[in-house]
Formats: sequence, C-alpha cells, structure tokens
Amino acid sequence: MNPIPPRRLALLAIVLILLAACAQPPADTTPGLRLNATYTPEPTATDPATPTPLGTEDPNEGLTFDVLTLERSGGLTNETRTWTVLGNGALLINGNLLGSIAQEVVLNLDLQLDQMGFFRLETHYGPDQPRPDTYAYALTVVRGGSESTITTVDGSVPPSIQRLIDQLMALTPTGLPPEPTVDPFGPPPA
Repeated sequence: MNPIPPRRLALLAIVLILLAACAQPPADTTPGLRLNATYTPEPTATDPATPTPLGTEDPNEGLTFDVLTLERSGGLTNETRTWTVLGNGALLINGNLLGSIAQEVVLNLDLQLDQMGFFRLETHYGPDQPRPDTYAYALTVVRGGSESTITTVDGSVPPSIQRLIDQLMALTPTGLPPEPTVDPFGPPPA
C-alpha cells in the first residue's frame, strides 16, 4: 500500500474543514436569539427611506419661502453648482439671474417644503465622509426670518428631498427677471 503524499493530506484536511464550516449550526435555545435571523432595523428619523419631522414647529409655515437654494458639489469633476429660487420667482443659477419661473411653480415648491416639514427634519442624511465621486447636496430654505439647511449625499437622500432636488435642478426660466424687490440677502455693503 502506498502512503498518501503530504500535499494530498493537506488538501483533504482543507476540504474537510470547509465542509464542516458549511454544516448547519446547532439550534440555539437562547430566548430572543436566532443564529440564522436577518436583522431588519426599525425605521428612524435618519433612515433615508422615511424622513420624519423632529417635532419643532415652523413658526412661519404659512408664509412662502423668501429664498430656496440648492448647492450640489463633488462628483467626478468636483464641481459646485448652485440653484436659487426667490419667493418672487427669480431663478439664479451659479449666482446669475437667468429669468423667472411661474408663481405656480414657486407655490408648488413651497407646498412640498410644508408637506415634508422641512424645518423639522434632521439636518443631515448620510455618511459624514462620503465617497469622493459622489455628489453632496445642501438644501437651504429662508422663510420669514427663519433658516434651515439639510445636507445629504447620493445614496442617502430621502425620497421627498430627492424629488425637490430633481425639480430644482430641472428648473428653467419661463419669463423675464422679476422687478427688483427687497433683497432677501440684505442690503449691499456700504
């Protein structure tokens, strides 16, 4: 009888170890603990699928926003782009006044802010240090002297906020710039 070469013995030992690892674990009788259970967390206020208002009331909820700004930065080219809508319908992209949007669009944007309870939402969704090739978003609303900013990154944007971001990025002016009004950013420096 020929002895089994050491290489084959080692290979056989590895195969037996792998087979043992694939075997069913013994049933655990510890109450509340299941070895084969799948963990499904309960939705929380930071769960991107369910942005939940924190409970602080917006004292100016009945007013139309003064300024709504979306800043998108990052991506593969690491560029920053800004969309700003003023309550009078003025549309600025990267600080350039391009024209105006219909008042119905302004009211629709404002309604979305009210429906999601914008001023009561968490201020950040997603990791603090996102991947370098993703976009980061800062959505800021100024209304009646109150201001709130929500930051988020691709892959962590709650659906209601994503809809608002998509709508803002798709805006195009439909009219001439509105007549000058009181500057919501304050008076020019002296």
